[in-house]
Amino acid sequence: MPHWGSATSWWDKGLALELSPPKVQAKHANDADYSAQADDLAVLIYTSGTTGQPKGAMLSHENLLHNTASCAATMETTPEDRVAVVLPLFHSFMLTVGVLLPLQSGGSIVLLESLHPAKQVIQEISRHQATILPAIPPLYRALASMQLPSLSLRLCISGAAPLPVEILNRFNRISPAPIIESYGLSEASPVVTLNPIHGPTKAGSIGIPIKEVEVAIMDTEGNPLPDGEVGELRVRGKNVMKGYWQRPQATRSTLQDGWLRTGDMGHRDADGFLFVTDRQKDMLLVNGINVYPREIEEHLYQCEGVKEASVIGTTDTRKGEQPVAFVVMEEGYAAESLALTTYLKPRLAAYKIPRQFHFVDQLPRTATGKVKKTLLREQLASVSE
Repeated sequence: MPHWGSATSWWDKGLALELSPPKVQAKHANDADYSAQADDLAVLIYTSGTTGQPKGAMLSHENLLHNTASCAATMETTPEDRVAVVLPLFHSFMLTVGVLLPLQSGGSIVLLESLHPAKQVIQEISRHQATILPAIPPLYRALASMQLPSLSLRLCISGAAPLPVEILNRFNRISPAPIIESYGLSEASPVVTLNPIHGPTKAGSIGIPIKEVEVAIMDTEGNPLPDGEVGELRVRGKNVMKGYWQRPQATRSTLQDGWLRTGDMGHRDADGFLFVTDRQKDMLLVNGINVYPREIEEHLYQCEGVKEASVIGTTDTRKGEQPVAFVVMEEGYAAESLALTTYLKPRLAAYKIPRQFHFVDQLPRTATGKVKKTLLREQLASVSE
């Protein structure tokens, strides 16, 4: 285990840890002879369970070390970097980027007590001179509404859940360090793609694969699709898990022919940038046409007064699935379905416009900011009964 050096300081709302070289002592005589193998199980990381029961992704030492090394090379981390950790360390995003990455690079870790309030997060980042902020969309949404002071940050990385383009643009207008959107999943240790930290990025894109990771867009039969066509994102590399803990059937359906099936739909553009359209399980079939809720959500976020939005489907006996929107309004704005419908009409095809709007105080989310659409479906079903 790493040895945390004497340069450890505590504050009211944060903890800064300075790393020193590891010191390992054997507790028993035979411990000194023990050597972990690369393929040995290192951790079980449980999936968020937004579409079903959480599953334990079995990650090996090799999985984690390869992903950490790829992140270090892509993000160009150095011993001078200080990573602000704002999420629980049991989350794969924080385990790799918040803990293992600075350990590998010889940098520092700044542990923050909470995401809330956002003003306190900024104060702690400023106090500890953090240079990298890996965070989730809800935090960036809050920060985008503030006046940010001059900060030491050089990289702001968004992960764990989709980042609405409107939030990305609002944040980038006020921050000298723009958001770099990423993509990953627990089964891939977790980082898969990242927008370039140098050169052009694309709003709404999850970027390009990080070093030593392959991403393909495939149809349901596992055939590669050309640029521009929507298919399932599949991932290959030494970062991909061994399988699910005690779930052999789920493992077989997820790991096929050397590829990890992500369950996410998306496409690659002519420049090699990847875009996630939506979760495969969240896609709606409206009048026989595929409709992706995220497209509708992106437009709702651009409507004045909308704070949060999530779209699911309800079954119509005549037309099949129909989109339904759950919306959180900003304080001071009226909850009016007609106003939202009027806004969406010139921007979306008629069959994509939600047939119902449900105005709520907040959306149910996981600890890492993903909307629990299963709970929204249950809520909709209870209202319909």
